[in-house]
Amino acid sequence: MADTNKSDVPALQSDTVTDDLPISITDEPGLQGDMINDDVPLSVPDESPPPYALESDDTSLSLKYSSTVRPEFTEDPMEVHCFMCLETITTVTEYHYSKYTWMTMAALFLLGCWPCIPIPLCVKSLMDVAHYCPICRTFLGIYYRF
Repeated sequence: MADTNKSDVPALQSDTVTDDLPISITDEPGLQGDMINDDVPLSVPDESPPPYALESDDTSLSLKYSSTVRPEFTEDPMEVHCFMCLETITTVTEYHYSKYTWMTMAALFLLGCWPCIPIPLCVKSLMDVAHYCPICRTFLGIYYRF
């Protein structure tokens, strides 16, 4: 085994670092002071920020926001503003089976009216109506029957 002596390892001496050497913090123009010493300030901007003050005596904050109110959809195509393509359009409607469609079919099954079970699948007044934009095909809303 090698015997490690403390004298073989170079020691850090405090006189190797001098306190009077400038250390650059930033190269941005308009900042003064670029040395880290007790007597020289660190990067201080040339001008101070503008003062912040309330313009009125009202201390309550009010948030202003814009919201889009969704229209109440009906079973007929209607004129609305599409939020995706930002156009005023007349919606395209598609019919989808609703809970009421399936409940009517279950009632016909329980009553034993077997040949009539598929009839609710063809009756549009038992279906929900989905509204889409004809330009971008974005779903805009749905009209639920019940």
